[in-house]
Amino acid sequence: MLDVDDYPALAETRADPFRIQQLLESVVNAEFHTEFSARTSDRVSCLLTCSIQLLRTVIAVSEVGVSERDAKRAALLALRQELHRRNLLKAMFDHKARLTDLEEIYDYAAQFMCIPLFRIRVIDGAQRFEVTIELKEQSLSATAADDSLSGAARRAIHDFNKKRAIFVAINDWAKPNNNVTTLCDFKDFLAFYESLSPQRNAMRVKVNSSAIGENTSAYTASVYLHNERFAGPVIGFQEEQARNLALLTAGVKLSQQDPDAWTRYTGTRDKSPPTPLSTPPNIIKDLQGLRLRLQTALSNLEYWSRNKPDPPREMLAQQGSSNIPHLGSNGVPVPRPDHLANLKGMDCSSSSHDLPVYRHLETIVRMVAENPISIITGASGSGKSTQIPQILFDHAIRDGSGTKCNIFVVQDGIANVRATAQRVATDRAQPLGSIVGYSDTVDPKLPVLSGSITYHTSEVLLDLLVAESQDLFETVSHVIVDDLEQRSISTDLLLAYLKNKLAERQAEGKLVPKVILMGTNINVELFANYFRALSPGGSPAPCPCLHISIDSHLVQKYYLNDILEQLRSSYDTSELYRLLSEPQTSQFLSDESSQFKLYSPPDSRMTISGPRPHTKQWASSVSGKSAPPFPLGLVVATVNHIRETSNDGKILVLLPSSNEVERLKKLLDDSPLKNEANKHHWRVLTNPFTGSRTPLSFMAYSPTRRIILSASLEGSFAIPDVRFIVDTGLYPVKLYDPLKPSTSQINCWIDKASLQNRVEQTGRHESGKYYALFTKEREETFDPYSTPAIRRLDLERACLDAKTIFPSGGLITDILSQVLEPPAPDCIQRSIRKLQVTNILDDEETLTPLGRIITSIPLSPSAGKLIVLGIIFRCLEPALILAATIDLADEFGTIFNFQNPRTRRVSEPYKDFIKDSLSDHIGVINAFKDISESWAKFGADVARDMCRTKHIRHRMFLRVWESVLRLENMLLDAGIIPKPTRGTEMGGTALNINSAEQALIKALLTRALFPNVAVKRDCPDDLWRTATLEEVRRRPQMALSKHLESGSVAVFSALFSAQTGAVYLENATFIPPLLACLFTENLIQKNNLLHIESWAQYKLPMKHPVHVDGTPTSNFHKCKSALDKLIDLAVQDLATYKLKRTAWYPSSQIRHRTESRRGRKLTYLSPYIRTGVAKELAEYLGRLSTPSPLMRKGPIKDSSFIRWTPSESNSRQKTSSPAGTP
Repeated sequence: MLDVDDYPALAETRADPFRIQQLLESVVNAEFHTEFSARTSDRVSCLLTCSIQLLRTVIAVSEVGVSERDAKRAALLALRQELHRRNLLKAMFDHKARLTDLEEIYDYAAQFMCIPLFRIRVIDGAQRFEVTIELKEQSLSATAADDSLSGAARRAIHDFNKKRAIFVAINDWAKPNNNVTTLCDFKDFLAFYESLSPQRNAMRVKVNSSAIGENTSAYTASVYLHNERFAGPVIGFQEEQARNLALLTAGVKLSQQDPDAWTRYTGTRDKSPPTPLSTPPNIIKDLQGLRLRLQTALSNLEYWSRNKPDPPREMLAQQGSSNIPHLGSNGVPVPRPDHLANLKGMDCSSSSHDLPVYRHLETIVRMVAENPISIITGASGSGKSTQIPQILFDHAIRDGSGTKCNIFVVQDGIANVRATAQRVATDRAQPLGSIVGYSDTVDPKLPVLSGSITYHTSEVLLDLLVAESQDLFETVSHVIVDDLEQRSISTDLLLAYLKNKLAERQAEGKLVPKVILMGTNINVELFANYFRALSPGGSPAPCPCLHISIDSHLVQKYYLNDILEQLRSSYDTSELYRLLSEPQTSQFLSDESSQFKLYSPPDSRMTISGPRPHTKQWASSVSGKSAPPFPLGLVVATVNHIRETSNDGKILVLLPSSNEVERLKKLLDDSPLKNEANKHHWRVLTNPFTGSRTPLSFMAYSPTRRIILSASLEGSFAIPDVRFIVDTGLYPVKLYDPLKPSTSQINCWIDKASLQNRVEQTGRHESGKYYALFTKEREETFDPYSTPAIRRLDLERACLDAKTIFPSGGLITDILSQVLEPPAPDCIQRSIRKLQVTNILDDEETLTPLGRIITSIPLSPSAGKLIVLGIIFRCLEPALILAATIDLADEFGTIFNFQNPRTRRVSEPYKDFIKDSLSDHIGVINAFKDISESWAKFGADVARDMCRTKHIRHRMFLRVWESVLRLENMLLDAGIIPKPTRGTEMGGTALNINSAEQALIKALLTRALFPNVAVKRDCPDDLWRTATLEEVRRRPQMALSKHLESGSVAVFSALFSAQTGAVYLENATFIPPLLACLFTENLIQKNNLLHIESWAQYKLPMKHPVHVDGTPTSNFHKCKSALDKLIDLAVQDLATYKLKRTAWYPSSQIRHRTESRRGRKLTYLSPYIRTGVAKELAEYLGRLSTPSPLMRKGPIKDSSFIRWTPSESNSRQKTSSPAGTP
């Protein structure tokens, strides 16, 4: 819409529209022709034709009035509006140029792949400024002078725009069209260019404030490529403006230097016109109401920030105090006299002395005492994880230094940590939490005595070392890093930190703890050479190593050829053919036969090398080999063969994942045996425990023989009386493809080190038989060791941890290059770019305020961001649930069990949770609250049964629950949330007044999950498009409906690649497009065009009834600006709190810490948005969320989250009445 105030020459036309004709005739010699005609008896039509020879333009408008004068008046107003729409008013009349109009000039130049020149010169002895804007390719130039720099710039911009408008008016080829190239396109092109060869395109923008004359400054920006200036410097009057101009300049220059890359990029751009936004009828009123609430909240927050009281002294004392329970304020252990006397008599139980590790007791003690780094390997069951810490501890006790012996043991996974700590405490006949304990933020059992053994996960210890490095390295005597065969990302970062920190302390002559590296069949040479620089004295030497072997009985090993021959002798040909014709088995045998020679029976129906099923192969990026299928029929045939030909002993079947466990159990239960009487002597069990402890039901004696199906290795090997192991040789591997980006899980062949461990375990208790369902030739192709997680998973979290662990280590690429086996530089660069797009890192790879918060939250960046938004907008409980679910999805998948073969009608309960929200995330919230409510009323058993009935993964539910409690304790510990009471929502009632508002939760998901945005394509195949992929599918069970119209927006947690090569949305939510544009973080707005991404464009309505409060475009822009400022200000305040990822005490033990409850209460002041304003914000967002016809409002359950701790879960009993909080 035209704003007359922008044109001083047109001010008098506001009262007298007939002055428009006079001005045009005098300024540009316009010629007018008027024709009147009668429409009705009381209506007259006026056809007004205006011809402007200077601009080679003829404009005709027609309007109706009650008289000829009234009709001509309306026609002149319509002519003025049309001239404004064609940008001709700027060419004819003085225009109030703004400094922001400089971006329009650069955008105009971008259409023609040109770069404008912008020069500033100080004249008349620094009293005046001269500004020149020039576009050489079109011979356009404008120069102006003024006493102020801004005044000279405005004059130059005005003159240039006037000449530009005339140039466009007289040159048809210069007129814009729907496919013009803009700043947004060149930003996207730079990202596209880096993705082609990221190892040589480390591009960053540097912005500096430059002084121009006295008391005058502007911003200059340059684009650097490989630390060399590539484009710029360019000048802007705002920091963001200068940055955008530099990117535009770099994009134009790069497109000229590499036209092939530009051609490839333009070929991938979406040429479709912008999608019109479906807006509510009262959009202006709703946008204005939302804007007023946002501005009110922003004003309140700004006032609170200026007048916020200083933290109480008690909290300041807390931030400086030690975080170790048995340390004093100076970091020295606090001894207890009665404990010193009793400690000398403590020793591990004699029953453990039979373990193989005790044969090397003296060697272990001597090797650890003489070397700063030692390596100990041993097969599962050798006793290294439980006994070596006790051996070192007992040796210290005998030497009289038991109170100074504080041993930290690192293991993979909190389940392993808890189980191992419990076993060691039982072994020493001590209660858990006295001498032996473990760290956890939900239910920790930390040692309270000086001289102890504490088990940690690598994430917890890494955070503790970074926060308390000085105190810890003075008091911790040993650091044992176990489970090195797992090689998680945090383990690799921990090893890098220990290596650097120990070398630094050795050079300074300070105390260093003894470090012991332990694992099962690890690459000893790799670890020894990595730490060789730490060896004391002389030239560096590799670390010493000790291998602990176990007693193994005779093991007979059968390969695939041997197994097929045995099956032929024990099966009827028809029955064997039926089992081996199972599709996956047939493909498996066909693949093996095509590469290696297999035994082939003479029967024509048993030809193994027959036609292959129609199944696509998908290449594994781990080893370059195709992903082998799971031979289900072959496993059934082999197990039944053992059942028929053996008389005693259990059968252990090692499978890739729990999905295969369920399928195989059903087939074994239903499969016939030759002697049906024998079937009653067998019992098929599944081992659901994935930690290092095995359930007692598997250890106890049973009169029936057992077939144990397990996707876990460590826990299964402790089962006695296992004489037969059937091994598929497969294990599931998570792979992350940074180009798509998507995650996939495929079955890969195990490595040789793991295979050797499996064979040794077969003869652990007695002579046994090992059935390898692969050929000997296939075994020779196995990799020596497994691929570490840092080389196959997403690196976003690793990049943030690297900045936290090594704050002065320089660039992230340089930091991650120090780990044991560094990831590819291009993968690191892509992760860094995504963190920069989401404003977690800046262009210099420095943590932003949002980044500082997220590094303190032990979740993925998007999950941490969602928690921050939940705190600001007072819907914390659903934010915590979704954050935990999103973070655990990579390890456990979705909370819903879609792959259970027994769930034929899985979609029915799922639809009950989703209702009409078109959101998988809303379904997760409802399902989680439903199960927790059932637990609170009827106990754990009923909740478990309900999970089975509703097709919810019970194990995933428990992990999410535990993660939510851990996060709440962290926020409570930092003073961000008040202490909640029993039965209330997570974080208390004050921070959950909007927890049932669907529109608000969807809006926050949009901002948190960005750039994970998908747009429905206009095609009959129900395909979606993302920033990197043209064809993305939705799962059939998803909440997104196939009937959504093209242009619909959805946000998703991740992309998942199937083995067929298709890519699917994982946990997606439909977002009304207007809401998506409002909450997208890096939205680009050009007039009424809104760019969520360069390929996702939406258009606000331009022709709207005249309204005193402006247009939808102007009101939207004001709402967006206020919203971004509100979030930024709240994030800056949250960044001042001290979030500790290693919270040592549960809420029930807060009183034992150095700060008091009163100090904690004073820290939490009030929510960032007041109650009334917060509710009105959610209400207006609901109005702006024009719902799809498929969606109705309000599907979120309004029940509260129920708290429990792991220690309480086993004591819950079924009850018919509400039992309170579990």
